[in-house]
Amino acid sequence: GERYGFEFRGFINVPETGMYNLSTASDDGSQLLIDNEMVVDNDGLHGSKKVSSLVALQAGYHEIMVRYFEGTGSDDLKVTWASE
Repeated sequence: GERYGFEFRGFINVPETGMYNLSTASDDGSQLLIDNEMVVDNDGLHGSKKVSSLVALQAGYHEIMVRYFEGTGSDDLKVTWASE
């Protein structure tokens, strides 16, 4: 279908304190929040586009929230995180 959205909430377990590269690749809008702080803002109507951010995270569990909406056309969402 078209014209829908969802919000996913969960936790990630960061293995060690350090810098992490977080990204969303989406067709249309997406946002990634860690501990209720926006870290990736890939919002808006657009074709497939990747937006990344380098974030300092302490070891342990962190709340993650991903928001996504689909306007028209393709629907695509990929969320990644990796240590620096």
